[in-house]
Amino acid sequence: MAVRGPPTCGSTVCTTDGWCRPTTQSVSQLFDFNAVWLANANAGWAAGYGEYAGGGKAYRWNGSVWRAVAMTSRGLYAIAGTSPTDVWIAGGYGFTWHYAGGTTLTTGTAGCGNCDVFDLWALGPQDVWGIGYDQKVMHFEGSGWGVTELYPAPAAPKGVWAAASNDVWVVGDAGSVRHWNGLDWTASTVGSTGLLDVWCRSASDIWAVGSAGRVLHYDGSGWSIVASGTTQTLRALTGTDATHVWIAGDSGVMLRWNGTALVPEQSGTTRAITSMWALSPTDIWAVGDAGLILHRGA
Repeated sequence: MAVRGPPTCGSTVCTTDGWCRPTTQSVSQLFDFNAVWLANANAGWAAGYGEYAGGGKAYRWNGSVWRAVAMTSRGLYAIAGTSPTDVWIAGGYGFTWHYAGGTTLTTGTAGCGNCDVFDLWALGPQDVWGIGYDQKVMHFEGSGWGVTELYPAPAAPKGVWAAASNDVWVVGDAGSVRHWNGLDWTASTVGSTGLLDVWCRSASDIWAVGSAGRVLHYDGSGWSIVASGTTQTLRALTGTDATHVWIAGDSGVMLRWNGTALVPEQSGTTRAITSMWALSPTDIWAVGDAGLILHRGA
């Protein structure tokens, strides 16, 4: 990809594909990020866990710098929101934080005390979906969280994405795929490779990624394998439209779907990338192991 001049991010020189290290407030390399989500260019959250870096931490982006704003003993694995003043962070043993503005995070639980929350997706302030350990699906409807056990039970669910309240997708270990149509869950299996993340642009444009470089695409009628060119585990997905989808994973692997094929990008790291969020085709964030934060800007 051509570069327009010498891109920089603060004092950091970017890769030729525009991935930069933003300014942070002392993120320890003993800390692993598991999730990132942004409401806009000046309001974002990232979270994770470091056993030797103080436990679970939530970091907040103000448009200039990432700063740690809250700590817990729980591991933090998932973030979702609908606005700068409606953000959910969740993790081990059903732990949740809810941010509704100001400086306070309200502590709660996602309906159960023994189900780690691995992923979240928010359709609206009263319509938030989560998945977690032991085949659990959580749903927040405004007054509290309800918990359902997926049946037939898939191997551990790892990713959730909702296009609408009657169009929710869950992927997990051993190629398991579950779909909620507003009334029932339907079950299918696509191969046997574990799936770790899912992203949907529409009901007929759905992506899933996982172990051994597995990339799948659903066109509204069926799933197909997309050549990734890597055998690294792929852990993160984000996108904005049919020609701008990013996939990342272990050893800093970064891929971009250009509408025709997946092409590699230089991430500038060999650390595992675990989560991504795209605000626009020219404003994408990624986080990962050992305190990794990346930004691909205009």
